[in-house]
Amino acid sequence: MAAGDPAAPGAAAALDALCRAYWYPVYAYVRRCGQSAIEAEDLTQSFFLHLLTSKALATATPHRGRFRVFLRACVDHFIVTCWRREHAVKRGGRVSILSWERDGSEPRYQADALSPLTPEALFDRTWADTLLNRVLNQLEAELVAEGKTSLFDRLKDRLIGDPDAASYAELADTLGTTEAALKMTVRRLRLRYRELLLREIAHTVSSREEADQELQHLLAVVSA
Repeated sequence: MAAGDPAAPGAAAALDALCRAYWYPVYAYVRRCGQSAIEAEDLTQSFFLHLLTSKALATATPHRGRFRVFLRACVDHFIVTCWRREHAVKRGGRVSILSWERDGSEPRYQADALSPLTPEALFDRTWADTLLNRVLNQLEAELVAEGKTSLFDRLKDRLIGDPDAASYAELADTLGTTEAALKMTVRRLRLRYRELLLREIAHTVSSREEADQELQHLLAVVSA
């Protein structure tokens, strides 16, 4: 909502964060819809330019439902009504509008392309990955601020459920603590991770109930 109101405090920063965070879910979605890598980058770039220059985000109010669903609907509408016309005007020379780093989008998509997911399911999966990574980065920043960088580095695989993560006994020995104390620390960090994740999701829905539902949906998408 802040990104949709140019007069709101922090509107520019909100829009920048929004576009940086969700560039790849949009890119992956349009790639899976059948666009080439070059066309998908042009379309994604044009879509976010559309968000920058139109009032589309001003209609993203909580009562209209989950922002994840809203944004995907905006992409669909943009493809049908706007991009083909704009793309025809720009054809013959690619236009660089946005300066964000996007070099990793296509290699990342090539890995995702191995899955049989529909465009909609891939959008949800990459959206979920984006949220989880954003929250993991927030948790890392908190621990770094507390001088616990090494602790985060050793425990982050445990937080995301990596099946190859070292055993608690091995980690405890490495960190110079007891297995019981380490399990308590991991439990505390997992609770904080969930708290931060719910807070992040709350920015994209209208109620705590919807946030809980969205969390369950996204976790199911990631684990599928």
